[in-house]
Amino acid sequence: MGATKKIISATALIAVVFIIGGSYWTGKGVEKTFRADVEEMAKYGIWIKQIDYRRGIFSATARTEWALSPERGSMIPGEESPTVSYKHRIWHGPLLSPRAAASIRSELVPPENPVAFLVAFFPISEESAAMLVDAFGSNPFGEKAPITIETTVGWDGGIRARIASPGMEFPVGKDQSRCSWGGLNGEISRDSARSKVKANIVMGGLSVVGSNENRFQTGQITFRSDVEQLAGYEFTPVGTSSVVLDRFWYRVSDKSNDTMSETVLENARIEFSATINNGIAEWKTRFDADKVTAKNGAITIEKPGVTLLLENIDAQAHEAIQKVAREQSGENMHHVFLREQAKLLLQRKPALTIKDLNARWPEGMMTGNLRIAYEGDGDITRFSPSDLAVDLQFSLPRALVIRLLEMQAAAGGDASETQRKTDTLHTMIKSGVLIEKDGILSISANHKDGTVILNGQSPQPFTTLLGLLGFW
Repeated sequence: MGATKKIISATALIAVVFIIGGSYWTGKGVEKTFRADVEEMAKYGIWIKQIDYRRGIFSATARTEWALSPERGSMIPGEESPTVSYKHRIWHGPLLSPRAAASIRSELVPPENPVAFLVAFFPISEESAAMLVDAFGSNPFGEKAPITIETTVGWDGGIRARIASPGMEFPVGKDQSRCSWGGLNGEISRDSARSKVKANIVMGGLSVVGSNENRFQTGQITFRSDVEQLAGYEFTPVGTSSVVLDRFWYRVSDKSNDTMSETVLENARIEFSATINNGIAEWKTRFDADKVTAKNGAITIEKPGVTLLLENIDAQAHEAIQKVAREQSGENMHHVFLREQAKLLLQRKPALTIKDLNARWPEGMMTGNLRIAYEGDGDITRFSPSDLAVDLQFSLPRALVIRLLEMQAAAGGDASETQRKTDTLHTMIKSGVLIEKDGILSISANHKDGTVILNGQSPQPFTTLLGLLGFW
């Protein structure tokens, strides 16, 4: 019986040592991962001024202070860049689960000097920041943390974080205006190799209603991203991202005629993708929406959309420029270095394409495509218009052009300038620069080797194409 008790006691002791030792070594690994993840933010212009990490046997606490990179400093003369603090609580033992080595709860600490914080992190003046703080208060979230992040660290080093910001409603300023914020919820994950990141974040609507019935309101905003950092490409991630805005509504009083003017954007979407193949990068951005209305319906556009495509970009040259730009200010980048990288970029024959431009107006469809491609020898010192190949197709209803000119004049525009544009429009139609058929104005222009083929006719000088751009 005594031997049995000794065996049980020894087993229990071994188990305790295993649990404590395992938790200790797990804690060391978690701390290493924590510090690496935090310090990695320097890539994005955020500098970690301090990491106060205190590790115990089964848990740890930490406090981090984040600031803008020292290269940027503060936007307030004579002051250091203000910091943003997070407090963290880390649990790393005993065994949390078969999948989780640790869990971390992080809470944003409201800044002690909100004015300095706004000026440093956003492009606004100190006066504007003070007005915002006076209107919204130094911490409109009250006792709640503005941002909370619940992170799970896997045994392989991968992480999964749930981020949340509470909804709230509060008065703004002294004129009985009110603001409501629907909060934020989302999830971000990163693999153990630190190369793949996925995000799915949903932001609730934001509404600001003034005492004079001025109103700013957005619907739900959804952000999704699935990107990967390929080996050798620190600044050129590949993958897809998207932002969807359910609704945007803006109403403001027009003091000139004592009326309200409304602007509404419904179901707007932006999709972005990036690829690298054989050292060549390509970026594609697509914007579209269901409907846009402005000026109380005077302007109504259905199914607007456009695609921007940047092709044939030398990925290594792009990497080199971004790396040097991060390490030193743009003004200090040596012109020889820039010329060398520009030559590499141009030798790939980069091209910018604006395609699938579509918008349905009450008068009819507006469509367009534009492609600008470099076809020179890569020597930027000998650049000339003949190095560019341009292909343009564009069409829109004539009635739409006339109505827009009339609206411009009615809105108080220069009458002589409006008349000049009207006369120019008639001249362009008469001379064949614009083709009119069934009430639709169209143009087709192709530039190559320094000459322009306009609507399939005889070559025109390059200045003809430039002149078209100055119509509006």
